[in-house]
This record gives sequence, structure tokens and C-alpha cells, in this order.
Amino acid sequence: MDRVKTLGQELLTSRAHVNNAPILISLLSSCLKNETHSDQGLEALITLQAFFLPLLRTKLATSAVKEASQRLKKKRKRIEGGENDDGEKAEDIYRNWLWSKYRELLRLLREIVVSSVPSPTLRVAAMDSLMEFARQQKQGKFQTKIYLRLISSLVHSKAIDDVILTVLLPKYFKYKDVRYFSYSGLAELVSSSSSGKYKDEDISSDNEETHTSKS
Repeated sequence: MDRVKTLGQELLTSRAHVNNAPILISLLSSCLKNETHSDQGLEALITLQAFFLPLLRTKLATSAVKEASQRLKKKRKRIEGGENDDGEKAEDIYRNWLWSKYRELLRLLREIVVSSVPSPTLRVAAMDSLMEFARQQKQGKFQTKIYLRLISSLVHSKAIDDVILTVLLPKYFKYKDVRYFSYSGLAELVSSSSSGKYKDEDISSDNEETHTSKS
């Protein structure tokens, strides 16, 4: 546990320790295999959420990630054509790397929510984190893809139980947008035979479906 706390403190205080993020994600992932790792997994999750949430307003803002991805594609073409690269490439690579780790974390959180191995406390914390990311990824708007992928995971899970449902219903269904996207998402899943529709965390575009949050 002390090691996890040290990794977390380093990650939150210095960009020089940004590689602690994948280490903490790996530690969190270990909870899917062994329930006894849930305490250190919870500590890792708290740090990772604290690390990524502020970045959603800066380096991981939707438009910033999209622009970085587009610049990298153009630079690759220029390099292939024999042109010199410029100094912005390193920052764009860093931004895209951060985005890939964020996507990896979202996938892992969904796996934890629907798994029967981690402790109930960690599973609930994972769902709370997903809901917070859905709320914060686009400021003032509910990021529906994150939530719909969670709903899809819940529907297709064979291990889902009352641990999550007792939190989801009273805590989040009081919000109109959550109820709306729950019902519409379930209707779409029922009518579609494609179970993998929400699996991949594609880089968001500016016109990605969102919804203004309602309290």
C-alpha cells in the first residue's frame, strides 16, 4: 500500500513521473484476478481519477486531442515526404499517449464494475468514477458514450448483481438525463444484435453526442 501511495503522490506532483500512470492502471487491473488487491486498487483508482479529471479540461479536452491527432497524421506525411519535423510533435505524442491511457482506464473500470472478483467497495467506486468522467469529459454536458458503454457492459455481464444496481438506481436515476439515456440505450441494445457497439473508446469528435446535464 505504501508503494501505491508513493506512486500516486509522485504522479500528482510531477510530470517527470507520468509513467506511474500505467503502473497504477496495472495495479488496479490486478483486482480483477484477486480480491485481496482491492484496497491497493482503490488507492490507485483515487489517484488516477485525481490525475485524469483536471486533464480533461486541458490536454485531454476533446478538441485538443482531435487537433493533436490530426497534426500527427500530417507530420507523418511530411516526414515521409522528406520534410523536417517541428518541435510540437513531442507534445502531440504525449497528448495522444495520455488519451490512450485514459481510454484504457475507462475500459478497465467497466470490467471492474461487472466483475464479481473485486470488493463491492471497489466496484462501486469504479462506477462512481465512470459517472464522474461522463460528467466531466465535456464540461457542462453528459458524455453519453461513456455511460452507454457502461450500460452495454451491465446488460451483457453474467456476473452483475445487486451491488451495482442498488447504487445505480437511487443515486443516479434521480437525474433526468441518466434516466433518458438508460432507457434509450437499453432500447437500442434490445433492438440490435451487435453486442460490441460501445466497446471501443474512439477519439471523440466535436459533434459527438452529448447532453446538457440536468440536476
